[in-house]
Amino acid sequence: MLAGYSTASMPATLVVNGRHWPWQTHQTVVNGLLREAGISLRPEDITLPSSDVALSRGAVVQVTLARPVAIQADGRGLQLFTISRACATFWLMQASHSSCRTSCW
Repeated sequence: MLAGYSTASMPATLVVNGRHWPWQTHQTVVNGLLREAGISLRPEDITLPSSDVALSRGAVVQVTLARPVAIQADGRGLQLFTISRACATFWLMQASHSSCRTSCW
C-alpha cells in the first residue's frame, strides 16, 4: 500500500523568486503544492500558473513574492508590498505623488 502511495506522487519544479526546487507531491492543484511547501501568499504575490490550476506531471510552478515598500508622504508612513524590483517601476504601478519620499528594500 505504501509503495503505491509513493509511486502515485508526481514530480514538479517550484521556482520561488528565481530559485528552483525539485518537488514530489500528491497535490492536485497549485495552491496545494504551495501549501505543502509552506509558502503563504499575499494578494500582491504572483503565481504562474494561477493557484487554482490543476497540476500535471513535470509542472513548473513559478512564484514571485512581493517585497515590502515603505512610503513617507505628508508626514505619514505607509507600508505596501510590490513585485517591482525598483522604486521607479513601483511608482509607475501606483498613483504618483510628487511630494513622496520612498525607501525600497
